[in-house]
Formats: sequence, C-alpha cells, structure tokens
Amino acid sequence: MLTFNAHQIHYDLKYSTKVEHYPAVVLQAPLLIQLILSFWNQNSGISGEVSGGIEKFKYSISSPCFVDDLLSLNFKRVDVDATGKKKFVGWIRNLTRGDALSLHGTVYLA
Repeated sequence: MLTFNAHQIHYDLKYSTKVEHYPAVVLQAPLLIQLILSFWNQNSGISGEVSGGIEKFKYSISSPCFVDDLLSLNFKRVDVDATGKKKFVGWIRNLTRGDALSLHGTVYLA
C-alpha cells in the first residue's frame, strides 16, 4: 500500500527504535484502516445482513500498533436508523500491548 508517508518510524527499524524509542516499526494509520475495512468486507456479508456498500467510515486511532504485534480485528452491527440503513462498529485491539484499543471506527452503509 502506497501512502506517501515518508516518516522514518514507518519503515526504518533502527530510527524507530533508537531515535524515537518505539519497540518496532510503527504501522501507518491507513494500513490499520485498510485492515479493518477488508476484514469487515470479507466477513460482514456471511450473515446476510449486508447488501449495499459503505457510505462512510469514521474512525479514531488511540494507540499505535507495531510490526509483528498480534492484533484482534472485530466488528458488530450496532444500529439501524429510521431509513433502515445499518451501522456497524469495528475495532482493532493490540493483544501484544496489553489488549490496548488501537482503532475504533463506525461503518455506515449506503
């Protein structure tokens, strides 16, 4: 995935660990977003709850994820609005870093 983010913490292990004092290379936010949306896209239609595409996706990132961290990807349906549109929440937990919530997002269906 090409994001045009040239910050060394995202590709240089020595810089990330020795200069910035991270435990490893930091995963970029666009990669986390791609992971959760791909996971949702591959799994949400299984139960027959989804027939349309994504209208919008709102998210927040609360803690970093690093290369080789064990991540837990999750989603669930949380609401149906007055027009019958469905809404799902998705989240990524970093199991390597004490089950920290790393990303929380809401998928709004078209």
